[in-house]
Amino acid sequence: ESRAGLAITDLFLRPLASLDAVEIHVEIQNSSSNPQAEVGLLVSIFGRNFEAQIHKDHFHRGQGQWVRGFGDLDHGTEDHEPSLMGPGKNFLTLTLPIPNARLWDLETPWLHEAQVQLVDGNNALLDACGRQFGMRRFEQDENSTPKGKFRLNGREVRLRGANTMGNLDLCVFRGDTDQLHDDILLAKLTNLNFLRLTQHPVQREVYEACDRLGLMLQTDLPLFGSIRRNQFHECI
Repeated sequence: ESRAGLAITDLFLRPLASLDAVEIHVEIQNSSSNPQAEVGLLVSIFGRNFEAQIHKDHFHRGQGQWVRGFGDLDHGTEDHEPSLMGPGKNFLTLTLPIPNARLWDLETPWLHEAQVQLVDGNNALLDACGRQFGMRRFEQDENSTPKGKFRLNGREVRLRGANTMGNLDLCVFRGDTDQLHDDILLAKLTNLNFLRLTQHPVQREVYEACDRLGLMLQTDLPLFGSIRRNQFHECI
């Protein structure tokens, strides 16, 4: 696979617990000959399975800073340092508000999509990436009676699930999308609300299909005692 010298290699989105904003983590690979390449991001957020334009070409340059005029393309007038990409992997993080968000739930799996464009110092397009995400919060209540109740978006939910043993990822491996959807819908038909991906993460297509069809997942992370520092926050 051929990529640009500056390219987006990963895009990770984390809804804040308040469910009114999303944290966006962008991983950028600098394989160019420039050891200090200046870049910026143009971020748009839309409804994926409903019509909505929440942000359009929000311009971001700099680590974790807000830029004025997030509703429209605005290069801003604030005094802030440009984002300089060193050799290898680089990370940019920003937070954008999503007021009155449609929340993802088991029966109403509303999904948003973030589209991120990587531009150089002259605002020329270098690369682009998109990801779907649901605005949701899953937590275990440490103060409930009995202690340890699970809550989805603040509402109590009782987990009813089963182990998977490779059938979902095998569907992706074989290119059998219809069977993947049938397996997920069969779980919902038998009143399950989550599946455990036993002892291994699976392909992105599995997670996205479950997001679209309204099924929660538990992934066993095969850490075996260690994890890269830059992935710690993502795993938590």
